[in-house]
Amino acid sequence: MPHLLGTVVFALFTLIFSLSPFVSARDLEACPLGYSSCSGIKDYAPVCCPSGCACQRSQDGFAYCLMPSQIDRREIPCCVEGSYCVRSNNGWPICPQQGVPGTARIIDTPRQGGGGGRPPPSRPSPPQLDQVHRPLGFEQDVKSGNKDDDIYDMSNDLVPTRARPYTASPWQPLPARPSATSKLNELRLSPDWDVYAPPQKREYFWEIAEHPGSPDGYHRPMLLINGQFPGPVIEVNNGDLVLVHVLNLLDQPTTVHFHGIIQNGTNWADGPSGVTQCPISPGGTYTYEFPITGELQYGTYWHHSHRRATYIDGITGPIIVHSPRDPLVRGRDFDIDQIIFLQDWYHDPSDVIVDALLSPQGYNQTFVAPSPQSGLINGAGIYDCSLSRRRGQCDQKSQLDLPELVFPPNNRIRLRFIYAGAHPEMFVSVDGHALRVIEADDCPVWPLAVHRIPINLAQRYSAILDTSTDSVGDSFYLRAHINTDCLDAPFPDLTTQTRLVIRIGEEGQDLGKALPRTRDWNDRTAGPCTDLDERLLEPRVPKSLPEFADMIRYFNSSRVGPLNVTDEAGLAQGVDELLWTVNNVTFENFAYDPLLHQIVRGEDPFTGRIAIIETHGIGTVDIVIQNVVGPPHPFHLHGRPFSIVARGEGLITPEEVATFEVNTFNPLRRDTLSLLRDSWVIIRVVTDTPGIWAIHCHILWHQSQGLLGALLVQPEVVRTFRIPQANYDLCRGGDPNMIDPGRKKKRADSPPQSLARPAAHPAYKQAAVLRRRHRVGSL
Repeated sequence: MPHLLGTVVFALFTLIFSLSPFVSARDLEACPLGYSSCSGIKDYAPVCCPSGCACQRSQDGFAYCLMPSQIDRREIPCCVEGSYCVRSNNGWPICPQQGVPGTARIIDTPRQGGGGGRPPPSRPSPPQLDQVHRPLGFEQDVKSGNKDDDIYDMSNDLVPTRARPYTASPWQPLPARPSATSKLNELRLSPDWDVYAPPQKREYFWEIAEHPGSPDGYHRPMLLINGQFPGPVIEVNNGDLVLVHVLNLLDQPTTVHFHGIIQNGTNWADGPSGVTQCPISPGGTYTYEFPITGELQYGTYWHHSHRRATYIDGITGPIIVHSPRDPLVRGRDFDIDQIIFLQDWYHDPSDVIVDALLSPQGYNQTFVAPSPQSGLINGAGIYDCSLSRRRGQCDQKSQLDLPELVFPPNNRIRLRFIYAGAHPEMFVSVDGHALRVIEADDCPVWPLAVHRIPINLAQRYSAILDTSTDSVGDSFYLRAHINTDCLDAPFPDLTTQTRLVIRIGEEGQDLGKALPRTRDWNDRTAGPCTDLDERLLEPRVPKSLPEFADMIRYFNSSRVGPLNVTDEAGLAQGVDELLWTVNNVTFENFAYDPLLHQIVRGEDPFTGRIAIIETHGIGTVDIVIQNVVGPPHPFHLHGRPFSIVARGEGLITPEEVATFEVNTFNPLRRDTLSLLRDSWVIIRVVTDTPGIWAIHCHILWHQSQGLLGALLVQPEVVRTFRIPQANYDLCRGGDPNMIDPGRKKKRADSPPQSLARPAAHPAYKQAAVLRRRHRVGSL
């Protein structure tokens, strides 16, 4: 009877699994006890490696479990019954769990189903010995007897490796990669930093690899720099030369962008894949080299990967630039300098989400940007494990499990908030303490007292926390609320608030572990996804603009396609997935033929594959960004900050722009702004940094769906660039016709996009002239 009951339960489980509408990312890692998860980015169901089998990911995106053959130097496949490799390839052997090669058991009838009812894709046979490529510089040194080759690492090791020649000696897997580590002491900036040090070379050595982690309690693979989360701090002075040496140990390409750094004269070091460089291949190396220049280049910045959406998996960290010209001075304006690194956090890896959004099935049957599961402060948060709908390990955390901050009384603490998120806006606050905002992005501003700071993706704010009314032993919360009004997808498993305990005392002092009893402010924590009103933020270094811009250009954001798999009206538009557009063009990222290379070769970049605004000579351009159709977007301009000179609701015509009174007297300068649905903003850009500069929505899921354009500044100068050979070398072996991330083309019956250079509306050309005439006539 017990045997019969077990059989029924097993059959019921199998039926439920086969009927499930989709396989979640955690399903790909749901392996029996004693087996290691080994799933590639193209796998639709688990690949599980028993002890004694190595996880091997091939360049085609599939994963295999391999063991050395007793007969020759080949490696042979092994896997666990019920996993994807058996289902797709019946006849694959099952290795004994002990790893001792013995009589292999053959599965004759593979299990069907999974993947939302789709048949499993054609899966190639596992690579043979001469097909497994290990990049130069990573081969095992046989002569030296090096035993550190990680081919038999049972973790989610992402390095393509070369098989070790088989010997009769005992074969044991090496230890898995260590879990993510936090170096929170780096986030407290040293008071001994010499702002007046002579310019010097600052070098950083980074290894980007996959590591296991559970920042909010839920276990998942993370992509990290040097195994650290948040990533390493880059701290430099204006005038320094920065060298960042990157070794890519992932199984996919990557790049690095230094958000907010001007890169004047080093456009090729800006980082976005397909725009200024080809990505760094798996096992490849690349050095980003650039000086920190510019009179106003100081303040708070951050770095992150700029290919697909992988920075939300952990490839990100702070950048701090000091300068004697910075009006915010330690000792006069603040006493302690503390970084607060914010993130929204997802339990599915970004590649799983992006691939699903670009497929006809969508992500959870929808194409809108997904909702996160939690928020993080300095790499840690709390997720309510009872909300989880995924299979996998979730260790319920409490507030006492999270790191804390200790500040002395009678001090002014500069809190540098950096939001390295993927989707919704956040509100940050400190219980019982008004925050005085003193910096927006990298623009120092005169103090503005607020209870909460709304901070959108990629933005930075510095605010003063004053502890003059606090005593030793006091404690209170720093809070980060996710603004749920910014979410389009349901969020049934979202933990909306993250808290960090601040204690008053001296470092090393025993302040106990009692949790604060302080209350949150009554101010809203949800609502319109807007910035802190720029009209209230006055730059401390005044910069007035010319009364008139030399030209006016439009950057219209819209979308085409369905919002979900049942959206018939959207499907009727000719695509079976949601695509975002700029001026009716969806960005197609030809990763191995970047725009910068095309322009330097003398080619016309107006191909209909990206919307480009072109300017000539040094001057000013007013860019009218309009959110024609869609939810709120945070837009970021690479290459230099812009000035926000006007905002409004609805849509604005060129004739209206020509007569609109804009603020040219010391407007706020920043590099990222929020734009509500059905609204517009005018930014003024000084065109003194030649290059091709991305301008895009910083919601990673929108960006992956094509919401990216570019500003081409002084193409006549760009064509004379002498791009370093190392930048060209990144493109070797890549397919110049590959679109990354891949997406479906429009259906054949839909009208093709024009490949010609977009014609300027006559009113666009005359808008600046009309504005001048209007103002002269009104004098």
